[in-house]
Amino acid sequence: MPPTAFLSYSHDSADHKAWVLRLATDLRASGVDARLDRWHLRPGEEAGPFMSRAVADSAKIVVVCSETYVQKSEARVGGAGYESVMVTAELVADQGTSKFIPVLRSNEPGSIPSFLAGRIYVDFRVEEAYEESLTVLLRAIHDLPAIDPPPVGQAIFAPPGAEPTPAATITGKAVEASTSVEELEVLLQAPHRRIQLSKLLWGAVEAARARLLEGGLYSYDTQPTTESVAAKAELVESAMGDLAPLLSTMGAWASREQIPAAAQIVAHLLDLPEPTGAFYEANQQLARYPALLALYAAGLGGLSQDRPDNLRSVLLIGVPSLRRRERDSPFVEALHEGAPFAQEFWRRLPDMDRRYTPLSDRALGFFIATLPGIVSTGSKAERLFDRLECTVSLAYIDATPGHNERGWAPLGSYMWRDPGIVDRLQEDLARLGADWPLIRAGYFSGSVEQATAALDRLRKHVVMVRQQRGVF
Repeated sequence: MPPTAFLSYSHDSADHKAWVLRLATDLRASGVDARLDRWHLRPGEEAGPFMSRAVADSAKIVVVCSETYVQKSEARVGGAGYESVMVTAELVADQGTSKFIPVLRSNEPGSIPSFLAGRIYVDFRVEEAYEESLTVLLRAIHDLPAIDPPPVGQAIFAPPGAEPTPAATITGKAVEASTSVEELEVLLQAPHRRIQLSKLLWGAVEAARARLLEGGLYSYDTQPTTESVAAKAELVESAMGDLAPLLSTMGAWASREQIPAAAQIVAHLLDLPEPTGAFYEANQQLARYPALLALYAAGLGGLSQDRPDNLRSVLLIGVPSLRRRERDSPFVEALHEGAPFAQEFWRRLPDMDRRYTPLSDRALGFFIATLPGIVSTGSKAERLFDRLECTVSLAYIDATPGHNERGWAPLGSYMWRDPGIVDRLQEDLARLGADWPLIRAGYFSGSVEQATAALDRLRKHVVMVRQQRGVF
């Protein structure tokens, strides 16, 4: 059962009532059964008995201590005064209770009701710190301290007769707990904790980038060989192994307000360090592989839960141009600029020399191993992956209308495995019109005509590519 919390406050103004409503709403969104008169006191009911029950039955009482509330409670006037009598009686009966939590919104720190004097309050007076204050309040409702104490370390001086502590244990760095999908799921259920959500994701992506740097992914000193391409691909997949499940979870469950955090993380992987070495073009393809996997991880999660809108947020996030006067490019355009994933280079990967789309096939294998809860083996996994790559192709065509007259699009395994997917999408669009899922998710500027044109260009591109490869 979620903890219950009754919000005791005075109706100072419309603005104040709106703020209290916001606080109660955020508490409920974060797993607290918040009780509020505007929700639970119906017309015709007596306020006194309602407040008596609320104070008695709730595990916590959040007292919003505005100046007006303090004045009314001290004078025993109105609802605040009535509640102060009940609170005082309960405090007399149990002086050690932590049931009552003072909250400051606009009044001075010392200006709280006398019956709560000496109790630690939660300070909401700085709007920019609202989320941090809300976290402190939530922890108090759950009987937790404002912050967790650090773990007790190994004693440097052992008692007589005890085994000596190895020097490495004393001087070595503490190993940080790895980020996990479970932690992320908790944060996604608490919309106010956007700062913590961002910190978790940025920590994961920086850990991945550090591994890529240390492993030499961004070193362009030598001409890639079959062995070095395979080694760097394995490096990327190893470094992305922890980040991919986090991004797929974001794609599947993040709200509209939360998904930009994932989009920024994916775009960050395209912010490549200055290359060192002369073999730029070939190594640049390998350097972009982490960003492709990040995009696909978020996209597979989103499409698995019918959230093409979350995939769109990642595809279209702006990526700054290296040339300052130029506009920011949508991520999908910047990622595929110069066709780095045109597949020919990627036939150097092991067992991929005869594949039409070796990189796509390699990526699918990575996700089957990394995201078993979303991408299982067999035809279901292939259908989800084909749907993803087809959506990426459509988004690229739509994002590049000025220099993409013939409808070039990134190659995808669907072009050989299921070329009919484009025809089926055209049929769905003709049947559903503005209710077509991608239109409703905001693709193609919400225009049926724009979507129709993009699908037509993609269909022609698929036919052309298959003909070039002798597949009819």
